[in-house]
Amino acid sequence: MTAQHPEIRETTTGHIEQHGTDHVPISERHGSPRDLFMVWAGSNVSYLYFVLGGILVILGLDVWQALAVIIAGNLFYAGVGLLAASGPRAGVPSEVITRSFYGVRGNRVQNVLLGWLVGVLYEAINLSVGALVGFTLVQFFAPHAPEWVKAVLIVGLAILTFMISVYGHGMIMKISGWVTWVLLAGIAVLGFFVIQHTDFSYVPKDGPLSGPELWAAAAAGFTIIASAPLSWQIGADYSRYLPEDAPPSRVALWTGLGGFIPSVVIGALGVFAGTVVDMAVPEKSMETLVPGWFYPFFLLVVIIGSITNNALTAYSTGLALMAAGIRWRRSVTVIFDAMIAVSITLYALFVSDFLGTLDALLEVSVAVLAPGLGIYVADIVLRKNRYRGQELQDESRGGPNWFWKGWNLAGCTALLVGTAVTALCINTTDYVGPIASALGGADVSPFVGVLLGGGLYWILGARAIRRSLLEPSAARRARGGRGMNDALQTVDRWFTAEPVADGITRIEEPHVHEFLRGNIWHIRGSVRDLVVDAGLGVGSLRDERPELFVNGPILVITHAHLDHMGSAHEFTERWAHAAEPLGAPHGTSIRGAELAVQLGLDGELPELLIDARPAGFDPDRYALQPAPASRTVADGDVIDLGNRQLRVLHLPGHTPGSICLFDETAGALFSGDVVYDDELLDELRESDRNDYAASMRRLRQLTVRRVYPGHGEPFDGARLAAIIDAYLNRHAAWTAQAELRDRGAAPL
Repeated sequence: MTAQHPEIRETTTGHIEQHGTDHVPISERHGSPRDLFMVWAGSNVSYLYFVLGGILVILGLDVWQALAVIIAGNLFYAGVGLLAASGPRAGVPSEVITRSFYGVRGNRVQNVLLGWLVGVLYEAINLSVGALVGFTLVQFFAPHAPEWVKAVLIVGLAILTFMISVYGHGMIMKISGWVTWVLLAGIAVLGFFVIQHTDFSYVPKDGPLSGPELWAAAAAGFTIIASAPLSWQIGADYSRYLPEDAPPSRVALWTGLGGFIPSVVIGALGVFAGTVVDMAVPEKSMETLVPGWFYPFFLLVVIIGSITNNALTAYSTGLALMAAGIRWRRSVTVIFDAMIAVSITLYALFVSDFLGTLDALLEVSVAVLAPGLGIYVADIVLRKNRYRGQELQDESRGGPNWFWKGWNLAGCTALLVGTAVTALCINTTDYVGPIASALGGADVSPFVGVLLGGGLYWILGARAIRRSLLEPSAARRARGGRGMNDALQTVDRWFTAEPVADGITRIEEPHVHEFLRGNIWHIRGSVRDLVVDAGLGVGSLRDERPELFVNGPILVITHAHLDHMGSAHEFTERWAHAAEPLGAPHGTSIRGAELAVQLGLDGELPELLIDARPAGFDPDRYALQPAPASRTVADGDVIDLGNRQLRVLHLPGHTPGSICLFDETAGALFSGDVVYDDELLDELRESDRNDYAASMRRLRQLTVRRVYPGHGEPFDGARLAAIIDAYLNRHAAWTAQAELRDRGAAPL
């Protein structure tokens, strides 16, 4: 994996967001899941839902039937919320997360068709709505305004809308609060007037529907309503800036409610209005329901709603283009989207019937949107929402997202088959699928698409996903994705640095195979600094990261494996446990076969455990330099940095002298290879499983809020407890089988 950690970037309101599809560092995460409610509510206070509610009346449903359809169709926002829960964990947008279930090339195609094309069409719809309503507002004050004013309005609305998207996440978060309240206030006033005129005993002019006709109309209406939440498969785009430990349930709840509540309320008002006015041209018909003084304000609310809705859509379509392989800045992709959307809008308004185009688009798009939602949800559940954002950045051949020639056959097959079968269930004005026809015209495409897409992906992909979760270190990391060999590129910088908390920086070697890619932790103190572990020793820390050596650093080596003590010789003060052989360490090769033998590791490792090299480095001459400890530490020792005190915990098992450092005040644990969010290695030549289990039980008693491990991403105390419990359960099973073998009994 070669993705670089970005430096801290400006994401505030007054600056154009620089992040695109890259991983958002932990140091830039902020906010609360509750903030997502305003983002989603503001974007869904939309005139579109008012129109859709009116369409249900046109289909022949009465008030209560239409309300039931609106509530049922908008329940798909629960799925939108679940997708958003993947954002904080991954730290990348939805358009990148989908690499995990479509593959690099499959995801590019999916992003062009499902992400970008459908999104741009929705942008055109919103621009059309804004322009039509804006023209009505102009005519309210200037009844004889010429038609070309519509074109001016389209361009003006596009400039306002896409400017928000160009500025990006910070701007969207900033304006969502006050805009949402303004829009909700306008909708509340509208509701007051509409409800006064509503005919709750309304009966369609051709009489109430019943039997197959009712079933068909309700199913068609359900599909129209459901198409709106189904189109929002980009929840992680807005949740990825939240802290990594943001509770997934709260992320899902506030996202889902932000979409569900305004959609249901505004859709219901559309139904109510449809009982007394012609909803074929609602922006003009509403003039008879509201007082003259409020009518312009109603139209203005509609226009603002179209802008906020489109801002989110345009932001995500820009990301979709980037994820599809377009190497433009995010702001440039948004501008390109604007040009396409404006062109489509001009055509739709001046050439085609708007309502017909809207209806057909919403219904047909379900054929691909519904399976896509099902696949995404299934992947989150199967992976237990354990996405590795930096790994998802890797688009290289043979990388973790490459699968079969760049295509994840499980996801791509599920999407293609799901789309094909769902298309047979659609009932539109121009096309009735054979399954819909056999059901008396009932359109069941949302149900079929979600269940078939998700179910088929589960069947085809579950085994591989579970294997990767159960055997990530010994199997997935050891097998590796890259075909590493001696033909190595030369890179200018070997290390990357990422601030992860106040005074704590993580340094990594991105060109090291993930089996050996360890974390180097730089902890800044008021008196002196602390460095935990020293990487592989391929590149020079002193030459490339001189800031490590400024404040009299202490290097603490958690254990004497090559990926933790490689550059230890560059430090004057090297502290470690007496049981660790820093002067004669085990495992001294970056050749996979040699290292496996040295460590006593079962399974194969790649031929070479780096995929690039710094200038002047020869893999054949790699040698781990002995670096005896200048001071030994023991359990209970305290390392005082002035503003931080860290206690040494001797926790053998992985190796005899493995240690952790625990900042009790902050609840921060620097865990080395004692514990990390992956399969724990306890089968090495020097490992002891019983000691490991005892160390896990001891860790379980500590109050830990944040773990900074020797490999992989930091995680919280709840995840630590889950990892410990899983290991202890595995150890108990191993112990039971060992006892059976000792007694001569066959294992169960």
